[in-house]
Amino acid sequence: MTILGCFTVPVGEYQMEAAKAAPLCDKLKKIFFEKESLGSTFKNKTYRSTQKGNIFESTFDIFNWHDPAIDELSDHIRTHLKLFLGSITTLNPLQINSLKFNFHPWYHITRNGGRQGMHNHSNSSWSGIFCIDPGEKIESMPDSGVVYFHDPRANANMYEDDGLKHLKGEFAHGVMRIEHVAGRLLFFPSYLYHEIFPYFGKTERVVVAFNCRITLPENS
Repeated sequence: MTILGCFTVPVGEYQMEAAKAAPLCDKLKKIFFEKESLGSTFKNKTYRSTQKGNIFESTFDIFNWHDPAIDELSDHIRTHLKLFLGSITTLNPLQINSLKFNFHPWYHITRNGGRQGMHNHSNSSWSGIFCIDPGEKIESMPDSGVVYFHDPRANANMYEDDGLKHLKGEFAHGVMRIEHVAGRLLFFPSYLYHEIFPYFGKTERVVVAFNCRITLPENS
């Protein structure tokens, strides 16, 4: 029997090697904490009703700061986004390498009590998260700081019996739970609703997030 994966939502994941991730994440944390200490200079001034508690959100231009560590992260994201798109689209390798990426990247520093309600990312096609520091893991609060992606098929669970509620993998419905790991990069469609559960750690949780618009030049 052939089983077709219709309407599948592609989510990409790449784990950077620890020997490479550790020094890069340390450099990025230092930069981001220094920028945060400057008060409103690098703070995003847009009010977001979904953001609650102790969250610092930067301006959406961090790839323009041209620090070597940020440039390294930008190249890493761009390279793996091309690989991801090469795997899930009909574009040939020459077209993939011709793509023009318009990134809107920022970082979050979340402290105890910070959370973000359900939202998606409008005016972009792909979004992503790179974890710099997942923060403190609390055994008694396993959902602290966890990201939940929600099934975009709004009526997928309108009726559940034993023939539906045991579906596996990409056929299941409900939510996809992601625990951040330092050096892990995620790509997901910008339309996909997600939320970040309240974080209760004593140390900071630091991530870079981004939206991206992509254009294939004519005659490519």
